[in-house]
Amino acid sequence: MDKGDYPGFYVMAAMCQGRGMGYKSHIPWPPIKEDYYYYMELTSRVTSLDKKCVNIQGRKTWEGTGSQQKQRKSVYNIVITRDEGRREELLKDPDVNNVMTSLDDAIEFSLALENRDQFESVWVMGGQIFFEESLRHPLCKRIYLTEILQHFPADTFFPPVDEETYKEVSHSTVQESKGLKFIYKIYERIK
Repeated sequence: MDKGDYPGFYVMAAMCQGRGMGYKSHIPWPPIKEDYYYYMELTSRVTSLDKKCVNIQGRKTWEGTGSQQKQRKSVYNIVITRDEGRREELLKDPDVNNVMTSLDDAIEFSLALENRDQFESVWVMGGQIFFEESLRHPLCKRIYLTEILQHFPADTFFPPVDEETYKEVSHSTVQESKGLKFIYKIYERIK
Protein backbone atom coordinates (compact mmCIF):
# COMPACT_ATOMS: atom_id res chain seq x y z
CA MET A 1 0.00 0.00 0.00
CA ASP A 2 1.47 3.31 -1.06
CA LYS A 3 0.81 6.19 1.33
CA GLY A 4 0.98 8.51 -1.69
CA ASP A 5 -2.50 7.29 -2.57
CA TYR A 6 -4.06 9.02 0.43
CA PRO A 7 -6.64 10.60 0.39
CA GLY A 8 -8.78 7.88 -1.00
CA PHE A 9 -10.03 4.58 0.26
CA TYR A 10 -9.69 0.89 -0.42
CA VAL A 11 -12.13 -2.00 -0.65
CA MET A 12 -11.38 -5.37 0.97
CA ALA A 13 -13.57 -8.31 -0.04
CA ALA A 14 -13.68 -12.01 -0.79
CA MET A 15 -16.02 -13.85 -3.12
CA CYS A 16 -16.54 -17.32 -4.50
CA GLN A 17 -17.38 -18.34 -8.06
CA GLY A 18 -20.66 -16.71 -9.03
CA ARG A 19 -19.59 -13.58 -7.06
CA GLY A 20 -21.16 -14.88 -3.81
CA MET A 21 -19.72 -13.38 -0.64
CA GLY A 22 -22.27 -14.12 2.06
CA TYR A 23 -24.95 -16.57 3.03
CA LYS A 24 -27.29 -16.03 5.99
CA SER A 25 -24.95 -13.34 7.39
CA HIS A 26 -21.79 -15.48 7.21
CA ILE A 27 -19.15 -16.25 4.60
CA PRO A 28 -20.40 -19.26 2.64
CA TRP A 29 -17.06 -21.14 2.49
CA PRO A 30 -15.07 -22.69 5.33
CA PRO A 31 -12.67 -20.19 6.97
CA ILE A 32 -9.33 -19.78 5.21
CA LYS A 33 -6.65 -18.96 7.78
CA GLU A 34 -4.25 -17.44 5.24
CA ASP A 35 -6.90 -15.12 3.84
CA TYR A 36 -7.96 -14.11 7.35
CA TYR A 37 -4.37 -13.10 8.21
CA TYR A 38 -4.04 -11.24 4.90
CA TYR A 39 -7.27 -9.35 5.64
CA MET A 40 -6.28 -8.59 9.25
CA GLU A 41 -2.82 -7.38 8.25
CA LEU A 42 -3.88 -5.07 5.42
CA THR A 43 -6.87 -3.51 7.15
CA SER A 44 -4.99 -2.69 10.37
CA ARG A 45 -1.43 -1.92 9.21
CA VAL A 46 -0.06 1.44 10.31
CA THR A 47 3.44 2.85 9.96
CA SER A 48 2.99 5.17 12.93
CA LEU A 49 1.65 4.04 16.30
CA ASP A 50 -0.24 7.32 16.75
CA LYS A 51 -2.38 6.65 13.66
CA LYS A 52 -5.22 4.25 12.91
CA CYS A 53 -6.81 2.51 9.95
CA VAL A 54 -10.47 3.27 9.45
CA ASN A 55 -12.63 0.19 8.84
CA ILE A 56 -16.10 1.05 7.49
CA GLN A 57 -18.81 -1.63 7.60
CA GLY A 58 -22.54 -1.82 7.35
CA ARG A 59 -24.41 -2.90 10.47
CA LYS A 60 -25.10 -6.46 9.28
CA THR A 61 -21.45 -6.98 8.36
CA TRP A 62 -20.42 -5.59 11.75
CA GLU A 63 -22.79 -7.93 13.57
CA GLY A 64 -21.28 -10.91 11.71
CA THR A 65 -17.71 -9.86 12.53
CA GLY A 66 -15.74 -11.71 15.21
CA SER A 67 -14.45 -10.00 18.33
CA GLN A 68 -10.79 -10.38 17.29
CA GLN A 69 -11.52 -8.28 14.20
CA LYS A 70 -13.51 -5.70 16.16
CA GLN A 71 -10.95 -5.17 18.93
CA ARG A 72 -7.81 -4.33 16.96
CA LYS A 73 -6.02 -1.42 18.63
CA SER A 74 -4.85 0.15 15.36
CA VAL A 75 -8.38 0.29 13.90
CA TYR A 76 -11.05 2.98 14.11
CA ASN A 77 -14.39 1.24 13.48
CA ILE A 78 -17.22 3.06 11.73
CA VAL A 79 -20.55 1.26 11.40
CA ILE A 80 -23.22 2.46 8.98
CA THR A 81 -26.90 2.18 9.85
CA ARG A 82 -30.01 4.17 9.04
CA ASP A 83 -31.95 2.55 11.89
CA GLU A 84 -32.02 5.07 14.76
CA GLY A 85 -32.71 2.39 17.37
CA ARG A 86 -29.73 0.35 16.23
CA ARG A 87 -27.62 3.53 16.16
CA GLU A 88 -28.10 4.03 19.91
CA GLU A 89 -27.32 0.36 20.54
CA LEU A 90 -24.15 0.51 18.42
CA LEU A 91 -22.92 3.65 20.17
CA LYS A 92 -22.88 1.66 23.43
CA ASP A 93 -20.56 -0.96 21.89
CA PRO A 94 -17.02 -0.21 23.16
CA ASP A 95 -15.52 -1.43 19.86
CA VAL A 96 -17.55 1.01 17.73
CA ASN A 97 -15.82 4.36 17.40
CA ASN A 98 -18.45 6.08 15.28
CA VAL A 99 -21.86 5.41 13.72
CA MET A 100 -22.83 7.08 10.44
CA THR A 101 -25.98 6.98 8.34
CA SER A 102 -24.33 6.71 4.91
CA LEU A 103 -21.17 5.56 3.19
CA ASP A 104 -20.61 9.08 1.84
CA ASP A 105 -20.71 10.51 5.39
CA ALA A 106 -18.27 7.85 6.63
CA ILE A 107 -15.84 8.51 3.77
CA GLU A 108 -16.13 12.27 4.10
CA PHE A 109 -15.41 12.06 7.84
CA SER A 110 -12.51 9.64 7.36
CA LEU A 111 -10.81 11.65 4.62
CA ALA A 112 -11.48 15.11 6.08
CA LEU A 113 -8.38 17.28 6.26
CA GLU A 114 -8.72 17.66 10.03
CA ASN A 115 -8.61 13.84 10.45
CA ARG A 116 -5.63 13.08 8.21
CA ASP A 117 -3.16 13.24 11.09
CA GLN A 118 -5.28 10.64 12.92
CA PHE A 119 -5.97 8.12 10.12
CA GLU A 120 -3.46 6.39 7.88
CA SER A 121 -5.80 4.45 5.58
CA VAL A 122 -9.50 3.90 5.03
CA TRP A 123 -11.09 0.53 4.19
CA VAL A 124 -14.65 -0.32 3.15
CA MET A 125 -15.41 -3.89 4.19
CA GLY A 126 -19.03 -4.54 3.30
CA GLY A 127 -21.79 -5.37 2.85
CA GLN A 128 -23.11 -5.68 -0.63
CA ILE A 129 -24.76 -2.25 -0.91
CA PHE A 130 -21.64 -0.49 0.39
CA PHE A 131 -19.41 -2.42 -2.02
CA GLU A 132 -21.68 -1.35 -4.89
CA GLU A 133 -21.49 2.28 -3.76
CA SER A 134 -17.73 2.07 -3.18
CA LEU A 135 -16.86 0.76 -6.61
CA ARG A 136 -18.74 3.71 -8.16
CA HIS A 137 -17.17 6.26 -5.78
CA PRO A 138 -14.45 8.42 -7.38
CA LEU A 139 -12.23 8.18 -4.27
CA CYS A 140 -12.07 4.37 -4.29
CA LYS A 141 -8.41 3.84 -5.20
CA ARG A 142 -7.99 0.07 -4.98
CA ILE A 143 -9.92 -3.16 -4.60
CA TYR A 144 -8.28 -6.04 -2.74
CA LEU A 145 -10.25 -9.10 -3.74
CA THR A 146 -9.80 -12.72 -2.73
CA GLU A 147 -11.43 -15.07 -5.22
CA ILE A 148 -12.38 -18.50 -3.92
CA LEU A 149 -12.18 -20.86 -6.90
CA GLN A 150 -15.25 -22.86 -5.97
CA HIS A 151 -18.99 -22.23 -5.94
CA PHE A 152 -20.94 -21.93 -2.66
CA PRO A 153 -24.58 -20.98 -2.02
CA ALA A 154 -24.89 -17.23 -1.48
CA ASP A 155 -27.50 -14.56 -0.85
CA THR A 156 -25.17 -11.53 -1.05
CA PHE A 157 -22.86 -10.81 -3.96
CA PHE A 158 -19.81 -8.73 -4.80
CA PRO A 159 -20.51 -6.39 -7.73
CA PRO A 160 -18.71 -6.80 -11.06
CA VAL A 161 -15.51 -4.75 -11.34
CA ASP A 162 -15.82 -2.29 -14.24
CA GLU A 163 -12.76 -2.85 -16.43
CA GLU A 164 -13.05 0.68 -17.83
CA THR A 165 -12.66 2.10 -14.32
CA TYR A 166 -10.31 -0.43 -12.68
CA LYS A 167 -7.30 -2.33 -13.96
CA GLU A 168 -6.03 -5.57 -12.43
CA VAL A 169 -2.49 -4.77 -11.24
CA SER A 170 -1.71 -7.87 -9.19
CA HIS A 171 -2.76 -11.50 -9.39
CA SER A 172 -1.29 -14.14 -7.09
CA THR A 173 -0.60 -17.70 -8.01
CA VAL A 174 -3.30 -20.16 -6.97
CA GLN A 175 -3.16 -20.71 -3.21
CA GLU A 176 -4.66 -23.69 -1.41
CA SER A 177 -5.81 -24.23 2.16
CA LYS A 178 -7.66 -27.30 3.40
CA GLY A 179 -8.66 -28.22 -0.16
CA LEU A 180 -9.94 -24.71 -1.03
CA LYS A 181 -8.17 -22.95 -3.88
CA PHE A 182 -8.09 -19.16 -4.03
CA ILE A 183 -6.24 -16.22 -5.54
CA TYR A 184 -5.55 -12.68 -4.40
CA LYS A 185 -6.21 -9.87 -6.88
CA ILE A 186 -5.66 -6.14 -6.64
CA TYR A 187 -7.45 -3.69 -8.93
CA GLU A 188 -6.44 -0.05 -9.22
CA ARG A 189 -8.59 2.86 -10.38
CA ILE A 190 -7.52 4.11 -13.80
CA LYS A 191 -10.17 6.77 -14.33
